[in-house]
Amino acid sequence: MIILTEFELLTAVAYCYFADEKVDIAIIETGLGGRFDATNVCDKNLFSIITSVSKDHTERLGKTIKKIAFEKAGIIKKGCPVIISKSNKGFSTIKEVAKEKKSNIINPSKRIKILFENAVNYVVIDGEKHEFSLYGLYQKENLKLVLSAVDLLNKYGFKAGKESVLKALKSVKWECRFEWHKNENLVIDGAHNPSGTKKLRESLDFYFPNQKIIWIYGTLKNKNYVQNMKNLFRKGDEIYYFEFDERCLKYKEFKKYYSCGHNFLDNAHILKSTDLKVVAGSLYMPDYITSRGLLK
Repeated sequence: MIILTEFELLTAVAYCYFADEKVDIAIIETGLGGRFDATNVCDKNLFSIITSVSKDHTERLGKTIKKIAFEKAGIIKKGCPVIISKSNKGFSTIKEVAKEKKSNIINPSKRIKILFENAVNYVVIDGEKHEFSLYGLYQKENLKLVLSAVDLLNKYGFKAGKESVLKALKSVKWECRFEWHKNENLVIDGAHNPSGTKKLRESLDFYFPNQKIIWIYGTLKNKNYVQNMKNLFRKGDEIYYFEFDERCLKYKEFKKYYSCGHNFLDNAHILKSTDLKVVAGSLYMPDYITSRGLLK
């Protein structure tokens, strides 16, 4: 008998569905790492895309960037291109694996900048400004990879014209990644490692400079929560800790690091506040909060 995890089962179902429907393109995202991930069963693909490498899931992937990058590079297929930015911390390791597999490295060439004007988010691509529905400074790096993928798909004979790209920029959604609810002045972000929390704080400072933040923060106890909290919190911020399930760091432990923090129990006065509210610390927590209407 073979015992499958929920993720492995869903992956198998997805591949069967793609085959039955004879899809033109299947976009497969790894669950954890890459080399031994359940999604990594295909032996050939159009190309691979590797986004930023940082220290996360170190108990399984390794404790150094080099080891983690090696696991990520496991999705590279023999003779199939790999799209990756030179600024990626794991670039040198991934380049070595790509060379061994005779896979060409494609470096994104688009010049991209994020603008925020009159509460509207824009992206400037090679000098042209377009409305962009994804907030966060880090999205410009992700977008570079995506646009390189679109160019490569067009070379393979698929048709993704400029009009389709601009429409996608304006309508694309990514839940729990700097998800700004303007009417509630609320940002939901699943940042849970030092790299992610640093980027979240940089984006908050860009979009909402010098604003007081009411944090609703929760974290799994196996994360680097000490560094995460140092990255996120600033003097003058108001912090509420949310112990969302049994895997969490306990509130009494959190208090050892932030004695001025509060337990997130009664949220009525938080909802009434006009200050910027940010939910962060775990991808599990935003789902728990929104699904139960605690911030509605």
